[in-house]
Amino acid sequence: MKQAKKYLRLAFLVSTLAVQGCGSFRYRADANGFNNAYADSANHQLLTNLARLDQHDPIYVLTFGQISVQYNVTSSISGGVNNTVPNTRHVPIVTETGSLGLGGSTTPSWTFIPVTDDKVAQLLLLPMQAKVFYSLFQQGWPVDQLLRVMVQRLEVRLPGRSGITTYPNDPGRCDPEQYAAFLQICAVARDLQKYGYLKLRDTDNFVVLSSTSEAPKPADLVTAAEKDLVFRKNDSGEWDLCRNEPVPTFYLVDGGGERFDILEEDSSFEDGLLERMRGLLEQGFSVQSDVVVKPENGPRIVLRSFVNALASVAQEQTNYNAAITASERRLSDSVTKDERRPILQLRWDNGEEKLLAPLAALDYHGQRYQITDPVSSQSDQAASWNRDVFRLLVALAAQTSIDTSKYPLPTNLQVLPSP
Repeated sequence: MKQAKKYLRLAFLVSTLAVQGCGSFRYRADANGFNNAYADSANHQLLTNLARLDQHDPIYVLTFGQISVQYNVTSSISGGVNNTVPNTRHVPIVTETGSLGLGGSTTPSWTFIPVTDDKVAQLLLLPMQAKVFYSLFQQGWPVDQLLRVMVQRLEVRLPGRSGITTYPNDPGRCDPEQYAAFLQICAVARDLQKYGYLKLRDTDNFVVLSSTSEAPKPADLVTAAEKDLVFRKNDSGEWDLCRNEPVPTFYLVDGGGERFDILEEDSSFEDGLLERMRGLLEQGFSVQSDVVVKPENGPRIVLRSFVNALASVAQEQTNYNAAITASERRLSDSVTKDERRPILQLRWDNGEEKLLAPLAALDYHGQRYQITDPVSSQSDQAASWNRDVFRLLVALAAQTSIDTSKYPLPTNLQVLPSP
């Protein structure tokens, strides 16, 4: 009898450990599975929208709501002991029986939410915030990719010229020479960044909300500080209630050192461009948008909206090729090698060039789209150019994601198999 109880206790211990191990294993497997499924779905959705924009179709965004998983893990154990003494023998016969059962089930549920919120629409359609550009640059993101993805145009006042000179980032739709100059500026900025001569810092920009002739009381100062506002005395002696909207501004360290002299040896740069770049950066190149309250008078970078950035990136492969063929002075001769490519190549010819396994791929209206790069033994920026740009778009898309907690009654979509 004691032996039987020992076996039952052992079986109970085994079943308990098995159930605990099964639960943790199921959790890890589901966490990894949902993570991979979300990543694949998000990549596929972004690539689908790029393909739509390449063919001038509208885009649609569907985001995940909360993912809820219920686990039901069960275990059972039973046993019995039968002690009998046959009539023909004096030695008892002990018969032991037992059974062990384990079970478990997972019931996942998730919510898909169509992105149609008015706040998200504003985030999609209004120019991206300068602080996003600032944050990405401070993280070490290649500035040429930031400029080519996020920037609509450069506005500068050149010496000896009246008005503003514009360098648009719009191949195929603007003057090819202006676009070539924009790419050259990107190349110069990237070179200066790599060698530590290009920095970005916040410049105070106080926007006046209201004015009063009376000096603010201590209580007014405290209330303003709680709202991130400040009082400043203006030239007329009145007190302005202001909100500080810092403007990120590029500046040169040590005048660019020897890099400008080295870059001048590259014959592909337009005559006088490097000297103009040095002068503009010494003034400070602000990062702004068309909707700022107080635009800077100096050189500035005008940012795109996220939708405009997606459309421009999606269509640049076609427009870039059009700009090359339309230019009297071919872009392939007037642009440095590092920038002599569309910002993102989505369509690839089936030539001899070997490609890496695509991060995402799909067929849309008879055209194959994929995120990949040519196989390369190098580890430089060019070896992962397309995947890095796609990763940048994913980071920017996160800036326009909705807060699912704002949807108390989310839309549940049930996907039915096609007949």
